[in-house]
Parts: sequence; structure tokens; C-alpha cells
Amino acid sequence: MKVQDKQYIKVMNYSPCKPAIETRTRSVLFEPAKDGVATIEHFSFQDIEYINSRCGVFRKGELRFEEDEESEIFEALKCPNWRDTLLSEDDINDLVINSNKENAEKIISIKDSSTIERIRGRMGYLINEHADISTKIQNIINDRAKEIRNGQLNSNIIIGSISKVNSNSSAENDALRDELAQLKAMVELLSKAKEPSENASNSDTNAIKKETAKPKTTKVSKI
Repeated sequence: MKVQDKQYIKVMNYSPCKPAIETRTRSVLFEPAKDGVATIEHFSFQDIEYINSRCGVFRKGELRFEEDEESEIFEALKCPNWRDTLLSEDDINDLVINSNKENAEKIISIKDSSTIERIRGRMGYLINEHADISTKIQNIINDRAKEIRNGQLNSNIIIGSISKVNSNSSAENDALRDELAQLKAMVELLSKAKEPSENASNSDTNAIKKETAKPKTTKVSKI
């Protein structure tokens, strides 16, 4: 059966966001995905065609179709280059987490606000989840978003060297913190060990002073 002839087609949301879309007859607010499990709504092909004519939620990958019929649906929607524009959640995770020149170039080549804001939203989510994201990539994403908001389609961002932040750097930071804590503990132990010896030294000094002090003499007057 052709997708056009199906009564309903599954549309899935894999993101932690709540996309809102409208058909000719209703408005639909998707619930966010939970633990990578998509939320699902059902639409007729005519509804999907209507939505696709007014926004890019399907072409950009914000909402997905089932994998085994995705290609056929986009062909029916007359979107032959959909693979060039579609960004899955995994694609966005890769752009944000894997900091390399190729990903940086993909980010600055983005020209629409919905896609860059989607990437920014995912970056914020991953930061809250304590993911290792390089400062360079964060700056590129934020700067590109600012350019697009200002109507600048072609970016002026210059890509230099990008240092990847990963678990090794985190481990090095943890080791450094442990080493500093150990040094601090050693200093405190030495300080405490020094106090009794100083007190003993002071006591010995006082005793010597007492022993060497000359006794007072009383003058006896002759009669």
C-alpha cells in the first residue's frame, strides 16, 4: 500500500522538546521523548502534506517517520534532497560533543533560526547533563545564533584550532584536585607537629631563665 493511501502515518518526536504543529483541522502539541523513547502521534498523508507545505519540521528532522517508510514519504512529498537537510538527535549530539573542524564548519553553514536554536537547546540540555563540550564549540554555536538573529546568512566566524574536551581532561582535573588535597593535608600535619615542639622549646627557655636569674640581695646597714 502506498503511503498516500494509508489511513494514518506515525509521526515521532525523539527530542526533549515539545514541538507544536497545525493541520487544517487541529493543533497538536507533542510530548517530549523520555529516555530516548519517542512520543507518537498519527496523521493522514494529507495532514502531513499540509504541514510540510508550511514548515520544515519533517525536512529538518524535528519530527520523524518510521524508518522503513521515511524515504517513500519524502518522495511522495517531492523532497528528493531531504537527507541533506535532515538532522536527527544523534546528528545534533555529534555536532555538539565531537569538537572538530568538520562539525564547526557544519554549524557555521546553518542559515535558519529554527535549526541553530534546536542545536543551542540541545547544547544546553547536554551541559546540564554534565557532558564534556568544548568552549570553542559553545562559542561557535552561540555566535552563529547571534548572526542569524541579526539577519546575517553568511557567517564571519573564523575557525581556528579546536581543542576537544573529553573524559581524559576530566580525569586529569580530578587527579590534580586530589594532589592538591593531599598537599594541603600534609601542610596541616606538619603545622600540627610543629606546635608541640615550639611549646617545649618555650618551656625549656623559661626554665633556663629561672635557673640563671641572680637572687636578690638584701643590704645590711652597719650600726
